[in-house]
This record gives sequence, C-alpha cells and structure tokens, in this order.
Amino acid sequence: MSIWHWIVTLFLIGMYFLPALIAFSRTHHQRVAILLLNLFLGWTGLGWIGALVWSATASAPAQQVVIVDRRST
Repeated sequence: MSIWHWIVTLFLIGMYFLPALIAFSRTHHQRVAILLLNLFLGWTGLGWIGALVWSATASAPAQQVVIVDRRST
C-alpha cells in the first residue's frame, strides 16, 4: 500500500470517531457512552449522527445550588 492509502485510511478512521473525539475534547460527562455508541452503532449512519449530536450537547450537567441556613431562630 502506498502512503496515500494510509493517509486516507487514517482520515476515514478519524472521521468515523469524530463524535467521540469531540466528546473527549469537550470533556463531556457522557464521553464513554458516546464512544461506545459511536463504536458499535456508528456504522449505521443514524448512530453516528446521534453520537455527533449528543457530543455537541451541554458538556456538563447543570449544577444544583443548595443554600443551607444555619442561623438559629
């Protein structure tokens, strides 16, 4: 195989795992689940699009603020 075959192959593998790469670069809280979805269902096209959309959603769960009032009444 020529060098161009290797370059094209690596490019296509990178494109296939693009949703997982985005999720890991954004430190998405569900990055492992996105990787698994991409790995096992990405070949369907619908799984790849789903993983891509999921990786582009909010990267951290909303934080809940709890205020504790310790003043005695």
